[in-house]
Amino acid sequence: MTLLGTDSAGHGKELGISRRRTVAEHISHLAFDDDDDVDNAQAPPPPPSRGVIGGGGAAPPPSAQPPQPTFVLASEQTTRSAPGSGFLHPSSSTPSLSKDSDSASIKSSKSALEHDKAFVSRSLNKIFNASRSALEKIMPKTTASVSEQLEVLAAFEVLGPEMAKRYSDLNVNPEVANEAFVSQDNTIAEEEILFRRDRLRYCRASFAKYIGVPVEEVHEEDIPIIGVSGSGGGFKAMIGTTGYLVAMEKEGLYDSVMYLSGVSGSCWTLSNLYRSAVAASPTKLAAYFIKTLPNHPADPSHLQANLAKSPLGRVPPLFGGLVDKRLGGLPRGVVDMYAVLMMAHFFSGEDREDFDPSDFKWSVQKRFMEGGRAPMPILTCIRHERPWYARVDKDAPEEYKRQQKSYEDNDETDMDKKQAAVEKNEAWWQWFELSPIQFGSDEQKIWIPTWSFGRKFEAGKSSNRCPEQSFSLQVGMVGSAMTAPFQTSLETLERSDPKSSIGKKIKDHAVKLLAPGTSLDIKALLANHPFHSAYNWNPMYRILPSPQPPGLVNSPRIQLVDAGADNNQPLYPFARPGRKVDIMIVLDSSEDVERNIVTPDIEKFGKRKGYTFTRVTPTPPTFPPDDKTTPLAVRYKDRYCQIFEGKANPPDARVGVHGEPLAEADTTLIYIPTLTCDAQTPAFCPSDFSFAKLSYTPQESVGLLSCAELNWMREKELIRATIKKCWEKKRDARKRGF
Repeated sequence: MTLLGTDSAGHGKELGISRRRTVAEHISHLAFDDDDDVDNAQAPPPPPSRGVIGGGGAAPPPSAQPPQPTFVLASEQTTRSAPGSGFLHPSSSTPSLSKDSDSASIKSSKSALEHDKAFVSRSLNKIFNASRSALEKIMPKTTASVSEQLEVLAAFEVLGPEMAKRYSDLNVNPEVANEAFVSQDNTIAEEEILFRRDRLRYCRASFAKYIGVPVEEVHEEDIPIIGVSGSGGGFKAMIGTTGYLVAMEKEGLYDSVMYLSGVSGSCWTLSNLYRSAVAASPTKLAAYFIKTLPNHPADPSHLQANLAKSPLGRVPPLFGGLVDKRLGGLPRGVVDMYAVLMMAHFFSGEDREDFDPSDFKWSVQKRFMEGGRAPMPILTCIRHERPWYARVDKDAPEEYKRQQKSYEDNDETDMDKKQAAVEKNEAWWQWFELSPIQFGSDEQKIWIPTWSFGRKFEAGKSSNRCPEQSFSLQVGMVGSAMTAPFQTSLETLERSDPKSSIGKKIKDHAVKLLAPGTSLDIKALLANHPFHSAYNWNPMYRILPSPQPPGLVNSPRIQLVDAGADNNQPLYPFARPGRKVDIMIVLDSSEDVERNIVTPDIEKFGKRKGYTFTRVTPTPPTFPPDDKTTPLAVRYKDRYCQIFEGKANPPDARVGVHGEPLAEADTTLIYIPTLTCDAQTPAFCPSDFSFAKLSYTPQESVGLLSCAELNWMREKELIRATIKKCWEKKRDARKRGF
């Protein structure tokens, strides 16, 4: 019998097949560039432009001659068929770079991809090879089973040509008819302004009911703008955030929430919430997770069974984004492979055989926001700004040559500069957001339509017309914790509460490496990233007149990672100019809740975005994280719901240290951690579950969902009173004419 496309003596001949790639090899080839192969499919040119779309605000006038796409694969001008297969698999002794890429970028990209490729290829081969013999023993040796395997392989083998055919098809990708322009206006887009208007109208009646007043007393302009944020923390945070949203739905508050933001695991909550099978209903999402999460995303038999339900209806939407990314001129890596496998896992519980293609475009999820029917979801990611790596404009010849030589030679002067910067802690994280409307950063003053994310940009407009990047890849980007610097991972270990002796030893080593007396060399090492983040085109590339200043504007590509590397609470989008979020509800299911160390996260956010936070509720008592003897009522006193008032800086002090705009209005912050609830039966302790746990039995999912819901319910009256107080304050200000 041939399983997963492998050949075995006798069976291969009997079935009339020669050596074929395994599913593992197909995925690996899609995600990495191979020296031996070149792509045998090429994107067709796009249709004529039928309009011009900007990044928010008024659209510029249409161009007389739209720029032609640069769809040449890698650096090849011609293509040849890859041996033994008809699907598109990548070629890349060198990553695909534009002619404007500098040598440092090539060198860095090449080494990073080689490292990722070797590691993941070995890991996948071990997983699939170990599984193959076991599967051969336990699976019935029937013709139907063999046929099932071959159907999945066939879907991979035609994937390249099929995706190339769809690439410029207006029926599949209508956005390719439009050019995209970069907006440098930090105020929210007109589309978001209209959504806010519709949302306030939609929620007026439900908000009145929630705070217990006649609807006639509620004016739309008095309704508080509420933003709900979900923390990082892997599947644990994904489930915990869902439990809180279920509680809000039952209490009637969910229909009054304007924004939902997520970091890492909570981004996965939002990515699953806004899809056809769930339709923005937290209750439906909870039921879906209970059904889907017992399987492990790295289980090859789970993946095979998932794809076999409808190979041609599931392989293209899940894995086609890897082909599209290649056709758009970008290399793929470990994050892209991780992304599609995780998305395959999330969709494995779908009842329909063929996946809905609209679920794989984030911009299309505006359909759930139409008429203000659901909150606006915002995913977050960050970029590591390290000034010692600042790119220099190639049109400034002498400076360009000098700095590129220092990159290539890694000379002592450059290293001294780098170490000095590390010692002064000059590196920082720049926050980006990805909503169904826009992608961008207020610090960088850069915004593009979400449907254009994945295109190449230069001088403020797209220079090709790729389809919108598959949401499969974006789900991996916003949850790519493995790409964070070593220091971030060690800090997470330091805060964790390992149960095993090995885990405790690893934590001890982490504590030693993070000690204040650590050498400068170790500090410089810990600032590095173990895995390269995903490659995407940079909308800021050469947006200013030449010569460009040193920095991101000189890099054709941008690398974005999991925002939890900077702050596990995704509050930054709420401070974007024009949003003026009145109430921030912070749902925390991270590893940090037992230590009650959220205050530094809140203060860090306040310092960056211009708020001064003052605690309103009593300061909770402090107990060791491993304290199991103190009664819950004492240990968690005043911790289940903590309230802070945030005072915005005065108008003349609203520019941050890195030039970013600061908060425009005061806010109230409600912090709710996922702690053991004494009202829960049977007893359930959420801290027993690590952020690294990737499968949950139905009982575990129900326990975590119920824990979050009960935590909300025990504090629901304090939350309601806080929200009503904010409404009264806005109402009174309106009546006074302010």
